[in-house]
Amino acid sequence: MSGGWEEESDIFTIREVSFQPTGDTDWKENSYTLNTDSLDWALYDHLMDFMADRGIDNTFADELIELSTALEHQEYIRFLENLNNFVKC
Repeated sequence: MSGGWEEESDIFTIREVSFQPTGDTDWKENSYTLNTDSLDWALYDHLMDFMADRGIDNTFADELIELSTALEHQEYIRFLENLNNFVKC
């Protein structure tokens, strides 16, 4: 079937899901962690929908990539400036 609508593919994945008791704010080594390779595909789709409903989608991932790249470049430039000042001394 040919149509104007094409399904957008995800640019990020969920690789692991961790379970921990309610109220625990920090991840612990003994928290149960499940690799998503063993999840039922329908459950995985529900998890992706859950994330999208909270704004974690391809747009968010694109913006996160742009932000992290900009921050990395900013820190690299700062490092080079500091190195330049150190060498001048």
